Amino acid sequence: GAPRSGTYWVVDLLQARFGIQFPSETHFIPIFFKYLWLWGDLSIPANRRRLLLNVYEFLQIWTARSSSSSEYLAQIRRLSLLVTLDEGRANDIVEESSDYPSMVRAMFRQFADIHCVDASGDKSAHYRVTNPQLTFGLFPEALMLHVIRDGRDVALSWTKQWFGPPTLNDAAKLWRDHVEVNRQWGRQNPARYLEIRYEDLATNYEAEIHRLESFLNRTALPETHG
Repeated sequence: GAPRSGTYWVVDLLQARFGIQFPSETHFIPIFFKYLWLWGDLSIPANRRRLLLNVYEFLQIWTARSSSSSEYLAQIRRLSLLVTLDEGRANDIVEESSDYPSMVRAMFRQFADIHCVDASGDKSAHYRVTNPQLTFGLFPEALMLHVIRDGRDVALSWTKQWFGPPTLNDAAKLWRDHVEVNRQWGRQNPARYLEIRYEDLATNYEAEIHRLESFLNRTALPETHG
């Protein structure tokens, strides 16, 4: 989804009701995919190790982008894929993998294992839309949950953020690009795509939970309070 569309809300829902763990935004998957030639033949463990260490370096920069507080960084690391480095899982990731997709899978699998769950996902709300095929083409088992919020509300919220577009017109165009590109991918891959409207989730929460149960083939956990 476009930034400010309610993707964090949906992630909280998926974690609380479906036991699917999400790291803090990663953003690296399509970026590194474009430049894999820099690391040579990834069937060679040494090249995978070098790539993985560079991914960790990227994540450290990305995770720290919005705060210089050491306390914040210490807290957020456990909620990011950096926890796999902190928990000494890097060697396992290199040994489990043989190429870029399997390395990414291993990172998320180890992340899920650290958090004692059996499933994980990725939420990266890019400023400019990225071609979904750069990510979903690598992982044919992956599902896309596309969160769409009224573009007027998105534009108003997004332009108020430090990372937002400079004008409402810019925000509206970016929102349109996000919606159109992801919907197009959904039309081409209907079995792997589900659209969630922010407004529907706000007004028909349990009905949307049932839709998610069918799409994810997982039974929702009871809602807890307090």
